[in-house]
Amino acid sequence: MSQAAAVELYTATGALREEEPWADIQKVTYELKPPAVRTMDGGKELFRSVTRTCSTLCHPTCKTKWMMSDVQDIKFECFDGIQWLDNWIRR
Repeated sequence: MSQAAAVELYTATGALREEEPWADIQKVTYELKPPAVRTMDGGKELFRSVTRTCSTLCHPTCKTKWMMSDVQDIKFECFDGIQWLDNWIRR
């Protein structure tokens, strides 16, 4: 895969603070991007972004962090409240 790929999810795990006016809902994005400097193994760079908003009137705040480089493979699992699944199926 030569292009960037991303997984977006929404979670209610944001920390509540008096100085930050938004709720605990946040959008978390994990993104694989081509590296800024090519390496022989062809791995990708993994980034994690967290976006939080206080309302539709506010501009979202987004914090992006580099996680690791030379990523060859990544797998996500979802917890449906009972068990961990390697894919999410709406029932």
